[in-house]
This record gives sequence, structure tokens and C-alpha cells, in this order.
Amino acid sequence: TGRPRVEIGLGVGTIFGLIPFLVGCLIFAVVALWLHWRHRRQ
Repeated sequence: TGRPRVEIGLGVGTIFGLIPFLVGCLIFAVVALWLHWRHRRQ
């Protein structure tokens, strides 16, 4: 009964570790694209 709980905890930990990383990458990509688009329009 203890084994699946450990696997679920590991998966949740991985997801909660990846989500902020992915959000940060997404924000960085959006900012980079916006700056590139703004620079191109001028």
C-alpha cells in the first residue's frame, strides 16, 4: 500500500517542479518574441 503513494508523490513532485520551469520558459519566449516584433516594426 505504501509503494503507489511514493510513485504518486514522485510524479506530483516532478509536475510541480516542471510547471514553474515551463511557465518561466513560456514567459521568456513571449517577451523575446514581443521585443523582436517591436524591433521589426520600428
